[in-house]
Amino acid sequence: MAAASWIAGDPTIGIERRPAPPDRTKALSENQIAALWCLDVSPRKKTCWKMLYESAARADTAKGGATEWIHW
Repeated sequence: MAAASWIAGDPTIGIERRPAPPDRTKALSENQIAALWCLDVSPRKKTCWKMLYESAARADTAKGGATEWIHW
């Protein structure tokens, strides 16, 4: 059995990151937003949705795939 040892070099050299598919999502229409506010959900969820809506924040990442943080 071979003795265990530390990795001597970078095992990721030569591996390229796959490009993310383009974001083809669209903003919700005014009717969809109005329907969202009428849903029977907890005030906590509605508050979160309203804060995201008012900030125009994306749910996942910014353009180009960069992660953005929203602080309130």
